[in-house]
Amino acid sequence: LITNDKNDYINFYNILKINLNKNHSTNPTHTLNEFLEIKERLNNNSYLFLVKEDNKILGGVFVIKVTDLCLYTFYISRNIEYNTSAIIFTMYTIYNFARENNIKYIDYGISTDNCGKDINFGLSDYKQNTLGGLPSSRYLFFKK
Repeated sequence: LITNDKNDYINFYNILKINLNKNHSTNPTHTLNEFLEIKERLNNNSYLFLVKEDNKILGGVFVIKVTDLCLYTFYISRNIEYNTSAIIFTMYTIYNFARENNIKYIDYGISTDNCGKDINFGLSDYKQNTLGGLPSSRYLFFKK
């Protein structure tokens, strides 16, 4: 399901925050207010894909349409209260959405820890072996 409901965004953000705190002792990059502002600013170029059961969010992915040919999976999280394959199903839904809308690329994002210093091989393997992703390199250039 693709939702535009503010309460869904708030509930998804809370699930994301709980997961990041529990699994990585950190918070989302953006505050809830910033997240809602991103949604508003991007308007028709962002989507929140959710899997729900009995009106409870099992998992979801916040996606940004970067160009007419590329979607970027910005925030991904599942509800740790439920042992489901919600994220895999959500990614399948995003894949079908991309095909139906002639979008050729889905960017699953980086697979690093420690501010990009260490490769998270488990995450990289998941993106490649479960989601069918292909690895690529990203380079940052800093002005001296």
